[in-house]
Amino acid sequence: MKIVKVSVLSMLGILLTVVITVKINDYYEPDYPYVKEYIAGVGNIKGNVSSFGVEELEIGANKYGYAVFKNPRLAWKYLTKHYQKGIKLIQKEFNLARLSQANYEEYSVGWQVTGGTEEERSEAQFVASFMDIYENSYKIK
Repeated sequence: MKIVKVSVLSMLGILLTVVITVKINDYYEPDYPYVKEYIAGVGNIKGNVSSFGVEELEIGANKYGYAVFKNPRLAWKYLTKHYQKGIKLIQKEFNLARLSQANYEEYSVGWQVTGGTEEERSEAQFVASFMDIYENSYKIK
């Protein structure tokens, strides 16, 4: 009888370990969740995201089919270097803290800017569309 109890408990322990490992792996996505090409309308690809046409902003898809940046760190550098006018306009209009990795989601409001020049508004809208994809690049399910 002891052998049966020990065997059952051992199997339950192994099963519990497997279930926990699968759950952790299912909910955790690494820093670079790009796993396949993003081709709208193909396979399990979700949405219809246009390419930005810049190497630093290349788009792929994560395992769930959502658009992500192939290299989010490189994309972030590109955004903060080339879209300062739009970033500053969003920051000013919505009284936001300086853009950072901790508050980037707040900058998704770029579509709502009303002030600034046409160029600044255009950049602000780009920042908003960038943030949608950037969020997917780090989001945990």
